[in-house]
Amino acid sequence: MKSVIKTVLLSYTTLIISVISSCQQEEEEAMPPTVTDLVVDLRYNPGGETDVARYLASALAPASVVSSEEVLVRYHYNDLLESYLLAREGEDSESLLSRFIPNGHNLNLNQVYFLTSQGTASASELLISGLDLG
Repeated sequence: MKSVIKTVLLSYTTLIISVISSCQQEEEEAMPPTVTDLVVDLRYNPGGETDVARYLASALAPASVVSSEEVLVRYHYNDLLESYLLAREGEDSESLLSRFIPNGHNLNLNQVYFLTSQGTASASELLISGLDLG
């Protein structure tokens, strides 16, 4: 009987730009088409670049969320700065929100699980909280 891989574990110790090429390579080489669930290990990840978190979130979120470019995360500031940014840049300003980006690398998974620890921070938290679509 042939085994079918349904769950894969990926571990990231940082979210820096090299993760994007690593993620693309893993998708091409290691992600069997039968994968439905993914476990992302961020236990020793102190963060990194928000653009990388946004890329990964766009790969992991439901395809419908990504294709419609829904809001991944909203940034909140003090009233004075938020009013300034709204007046100067408008409500769709990248200073105020970040959207999912269709990047051709969406995995269309059923479930994504995260392993975290006290060392999980910054862009890793953005990735996790941005994917809390429920």
